[in-house]
Amino acid sequence: MSVYVGDQGRKTSDTFNERRSVNITRELEKKYGLLPTTVKEHQQNEMIFRAVDYIKADVKSQIASVIRHLPNYYKFQSIGEYNALISLFNITTEVVKGEIDGVQKHGLVYFALNKKGDKSSNPLKA
Repeated sequence: MSVYVGDQGRKTSDTFNERRSVNITRELEKKYGLLPTTVKEHQQNEMIFRAVDYIKADVKSQIASVIRHLPNYYKFQSIGEYNALISLFNITTEVVKGEIDGVQKHGLVYFALNKKGDKSSNPLKA
């Protein structure tokens, strides 16, 4: 795309505008100590999604941080697909159906997994 400037109708070159603007952006990031735009999105996802470490004391909050943000980035249609996805973060879930004191209960229960894939935490209701 070329732009005509002035009364003479001379063409102003717009060759490499995108490359120039990227270079200017990178220089400004270095000058002012900003996070590079190419790294920022990747680091943000890393902070949200970390595998659950069952040895740490805050297992409930670790599981919650993964489960809370997961639907924003991934889609699933069945409990099997959901379990396959959350197993990447050392979490599994089971469907609970039953009756307690005459009241029907149903829902999901989450567990942290150890390195072998065995349940290693107390159940956490959804």
